[in-house]
Amino acid sequence: MSPGNLLREPRLRVGVRPVILLPDMTGQLLAMLNSGSKLEATYAKTIYSLSQTIGSGGKVDNRFYRTYIDVDVDEALRDYGFIHLHFIPKSTRDGRLLVLKQYEDAVVFCKVTGLEIFAPPPGKALQEALEADIQAALSTKTTVGK
Repeated sequence: MSPGNLLREPRLRVGVRPVILLPDMTGQLLAMLNSGSKLEATYAKTIYSLSQTIGSGGKVDNRFYRTYIDVDVDEALRDYGFIHLHFIPKSTRDGRLLVLKQYEDAVVFCKVTGLEIFAPPPGKALQEALEADIQAALSTKTTVGK
């Protein structure tokens, strides 16, 4: 699969595209569902719902995006193409994030992580850890949704 260009836009484009899960992401989802925690199960269901929305070409609700999306620069996005979505409404956020990359023809769900991805330089450690997995996933196309 050729995913097209990596996009560095702060919001996900509307349009039908496959959602690709990295292998560790699949493991994280199973762990969330089997944890016995209502909150973890809610995170897993939210990830599934987001994959369905994106895979069918829908618009991701603004409540998932960062608060100052139109004001400041997200260095992890600018430098490495990582978008992060919040699980919890802005007033009660707990620091858990869904990190993904957006390409012209696909969206890759990379990892559920915390705010540590913004340790200087923001996104670099995540990029180094995941780049090989991202490229492999794009070539094998492990998708959810459509």
